[in-house]
Amino acid sequence: MLGEGAAPGQVAQLRHALGLDLPLHTQYGRYVWQVAHGDFGQSFKFQVPVRRVIFERYPATLQLAFLGLVVCATIAIPSLSFVRPR
Repeated sequence: MLGEGAAPGQVAQLRHALGLDLPLHTQYGRYVWQVAHGDFGQSFKFQVPVRRVIFERYPATLQLAFLGLVVCATIAIPSLSFVRPR
C-alpha cells in the first residue's frame, strides 16, 4: 500500500492503523465481531465500505444466478423424459 520506498516509521504507523501489530487471535476476534455486526471494513481498492461494493454488485449477481438456473432447467427438464422408473 505504501510502496517499496516507504520509511520504516510509515510502515509501523500503517500496521498500527490496520491493527496488524496485534496478536493474530485478537485480529481474528475483531474481524468476526465486526462481520457479525455487518461491518465488512473498508475496500482498499475503491476506498469505500465493502458493504456498499457488495450491494452495488448484487443486482448483477442475481441476474447471473437466475440465468444459470434457467440454463440448468432448460437442460435438465427435457432429460427427465429419458429416465425410466424402476
